[in-house]
Amino acid sequence: MQGQWIGCQNCEAPLIAGEFSLEKITKTKINICGLGFFELYLNGKKVSDDLLVPVWSDYDLRKGQRLKYPIHDERSCQTYYCCYDITGYLQAGKNTIEVLLGNGWYNQYERMAEGEMWYGRPKLWFEMFADGASEAFLVSGEWMKWKPSHIVYNNVYMGEVQDFCEKEYEMQPVEPAAAPEGALRLQECPADRVIRTIKPVLIGTVDGRSIYDAGENITGWCHFVEKEESQKTVTVRYAEELDEDGKLDFSSTGGVKQIQKDIYISAGNGQECFPHFTWHGFRYFEIEGKVQELVVDVVHTNVEATGSFVCSDETINWLVEAYLRSRLGNMHCGVPMDCPHRERLGYTGDGQAVCASDFWMLDADLFYRKWMDDIAAGQCKISGHVQHTAPFYGGGGGPGGWGCAMVLVPWEHYRRYGDQEILKKYYHNMCEYIRYMYSRCDERSLVVREEERGWCLGDWCAPDPMVLPEPFVNTYYLIRCLAVVRSTAQILGCESPYSIQDEEDLKQAMIDQYYDAQTGHFAGGVQGADVLALDIGLAEKIASGSEAKLAERIAAYYCESNAFDTGFLATGVLIRQLFAHGYGETAVSLLKSTVPDRSYGGMKQKGATTLWERWNGHESHNHPMFGGPVQMLFEGLLGIERSETLRIEPLFTEQLDWAEGKAVCSQGTVSVKWSREEAQIAVEVSVPCRAELTLSQKKVTVEPGKHQFCLTL
Repeated sequence: MQGQWIGCQNCEAPLIAGEFSLEKITKTKINICGLGFFELYLNGKKVSDDLLVPVWSDYDLRKGQRLKYPIHDERSCQTYYCCYDITGYLQAGKNTIEVLLGNGWYNQYERMAEGEMWYGRPKLWFEMFADGASEAFLVSGEWMKWKPSHIVYNNVYMGEVQDFCEKEYEMQPVEPAAAPEGALRLQECPADRVIRTIKPVLIGTVDGRSIYDAGENITGWCHFVEKEESQKTVTVRYAEELDEDGKLDFSSTGGVKQIQKDIYISAGNGQECFPHFTWHGFRYFEIEGKVQELVVDVVHTNVEATGSFVCSDETINWLVEAYLRSRLGNMHCGVPMDCPHRERLGYTGDGQAVCASDFWMLDADLFYRKWMDDIAAGQCKISGHVQHTAPFYGGGGGPGGWGCAMVLVPWEHYRRYGDQEILKKYYHNMCEYIRYMYSRCDERSLVVREEERGWCLGDWCAPDPMVLPEPFVNTYYLIRCLAVVRSTAQILGCESPYSIQDEEDLKQAMIDQYYDAQTGHFAGGVQGADVLALDIGLAEKIASGSEAKLAERIAAYYCESNAFDTGFLATGVLIRQLFAHGYGETAVSLLKSTVPDRSYGGMKQKGATTLWERWNGHESHNHPMFGGPVQMLFEGLLGIERSETLRIEPLFTEQLDWAEGKAVCSQGTVSVKWSREEAQIAVEVSVPCRAELTLSQKKVTVEPGKHQFCLTL
């Protein structure tokens, strides 16, 4: 038997149910998909702690809809299902199955900022198998019935309304529903879960509403038990900040037109209250009504933090903590999102800019495998264009810093896990993206165009109005991706369609257009222009010694300003290049800086607990996209080099008294610790394999295990 897609009309969150009988209990599994989200109950018990499943994907191609941004029908799509062992939930004799459906992105029809992105109404499919059987013994179909649940409204952006007052609804026959176009695939990516709980603090009352502080900017919801008073309504609203009057300030989470809000209509019987089919991004929340047993559930994808870094400087420690909190708080439904409230989109630019930092701090293998599939699915099969968001849901970006995720994310995944199959899987997609970029070049060989109606943002969110030319940024990424594709071809033992001469020709075009021989700057040296030029080797083409001079000039500029002038794409490149050219002290100074509106320390001093979308705090206050420099705390300060031969060369910066951290490489867990005391430095390393260790320019080979050294300066 094969499962049938079933649903109903005009219901926000239907409960679909049925009864079945079993003679005896054997090991049993269920393959199940409810769109947009589902919760499965057997004999009254919820199956699994998973939340917000299945993961988000391009379910259909959505042809002919009115969109603000270009969309290609020449894409592919897929829908995920979950597989659960349900043996322990079954009983001999009569059993009941109930599935609660929610809208998710499938039936999202309210937030239209990106255009009409609607797919259809909630629907259900499942197949139940006995152990080892290839044929299902129970499947979804028209034998089941439905009724409205207590969730009378749910929207992934706005929130939920739940009515616990008892209403008598007759069960109604389900209706056949059209299957999504996307082929069904097993969800292997970890799901969202309640990761931890926080006890919030009551900080005041405004207009009869209680204002609470969770103590940190998180994603999740407040969870409470209603007071046993009949027919009362409890309303909860969420925000990241408070205004001068102590009220919730919604400006950073979408404004007053997109307030995150949950409403619970009480039946007076002490009902447990929390949303089922959304989450919220917030630090502060207000409750209108009486509640008890109040906690905050922190909810995000169940990804383990395997890396750590801590040192003697509070600002750098804040950066690590704020980045980790931002990153985890923006991992939902198998997508690395830009923010957890206003947009909730998998921007390819944001993701590629910080994926290397993710791979140092998190075991994000399965999570990124899923997202790489999303990126590849959204790539146009004719032109090679890569969408700005994956799954595709509108949004601006550009052909350079965004589409390059199709090349750079698989490459960084390979650097972390060493899996050549990932490179093999996406090699064609990489080459197709480069072909697309070439098709957007002008007569100067600069990438100047996007799709019709498409955005080209360049290095987004610089602290000043952006003046760095967009073609400069786009062509930088084309050159960088060409180098990765050539390296990938070498690893896979195949011949790249692009040669080193292709890179050289593009570099010369960049020099011809943007280099000023009198000043020695590229594009006027504005907002990271020289940094990007240094990163792709433009200076070394000009004259012998030009690269060292450019690096010196960059270091001198940032040493004097001690502040960032870069957007989110160039910020990580800047720190990486300072370390790479021997200016680690300048890099550390920048990371420690507290210059207002131009530094991480500036965010910290204003009370931030997560990274902001902009240096000055305008717009979202939970955006991980400026987390690129976290990568260099591991590669630059701790000096861990991921390669076939594990190499470690820590930087004993004069600006820190001590530093320590650990990370997982393909060979196992590596830890590095050093501390300074007067004229000596104590060093401790732990390696899982033979490694090359360089301490103050002296190289030694160490065997697996823990090793201690004492250096005299």
